[in-house]
Amino acid sequence: MSAERPNVFLRAKNAASRRWSALKRRYPAVRHVVDAWNLLQENNGNQYAAAISYFTFLAIFPLLLLAVAVTGFVLHAYPAAQRSLFDQITQSVGGELATTLQSAVNTAINQRTGVGIIGLVGVALIGLGWVGNIRAAIDAVWGRRPQQRNFFIGRLVNLLVLAGLGIGGLVSLGLTVVGTALTDQILRAADLEHVAGAHYLLKAVGLLLAVAGDLVIFWWLLVRLPSASVPRRVGLQGALLAAVGFEVLKILGTYIVAKTAHSATAGPFASIVAVLVWIHLVALFLLFCAAWTVTCPGCAPIARRADSAG
Repeated sequence: MSAERPNVFLRAKNAASRRWSALKRRYPAVRHVVDAWNLLQENNGNQYAAAISYFTFLAIFPLLLLAVAVTGFVLHAYPAAQRSLFDQITQSVGGELATTLQSAVNTAINQRTGVGIIGLVGVALIGLGWVGNIRAAIDAVWGRRPQQRNFFIGRLVNLLVLAGLGIGGLVSLGLTVVGTALTDQILRAADLEHVAGAHYLLKAVGLLLAVAGDLVIFWWLLVRLPSASVPRRVGLQGALLAAVGFEVLKILGTYIVAKTAHSATAGPFASIVAVLVWIHLVALFLLFCAAWTVTCPGCAPIARRADSAG
């Protein structure tokens, strides 16, 4: 009886292997995904994703300082908004906590210039390392060595890339916010606010606009950043895959972070850990999309030509 069990397991394993091979032959998309994942693992994708996650997590703190400074400038320019904010704090919180929050807002307004400079310098310095790691990671996925540049020229190029990504991020945010606002106004003008499904239609339009904005950013990362020639069709497909996947991860991340924030057993650092895990998943998925562009049909010959030319 014991001698038959290994044979049963071996037959089951062989049968599963044959079915898996048949599935990949029957569906090229499945084989494409498997090839992309294998390429990512061969080129140390997890290690590069960890490096990107580290710099992304560090960038959160100067970004918060920058956001505080921007808020301070806005509130200083619009005293009515400042009074409205103070009223909301008093009504929502009250007591000593309201006084503490109002003091923090006043500090942000009074020290907005210094905080903004610190935040901007921090974003620039950490952002340069972030761009350098992403560039090295995508080049590694393509199987290419990073281009050797002069120190100052390399920093300047990374700074331009960071500025381009910042503009792309603002465009993405603007498409989402403005598009959603315009859609809301259209629904109100057409008196369709109370029509069944109009609310879900608004969410769907906002999601599509977010994907359109993300498409700009990921096209830049997957097509313009690597030291290789990426066909336009393949680059757009890879950027679309990255944009849709990023929105899915964003929805899941929002849900998970919200759940961990209200967990009494997970502790006060649960949200921080959840954010870090989410950042790592986004970085890993970005590199997977880069591997997907490398392994797509018709892209590998171009990558070899670019490699031989380099």
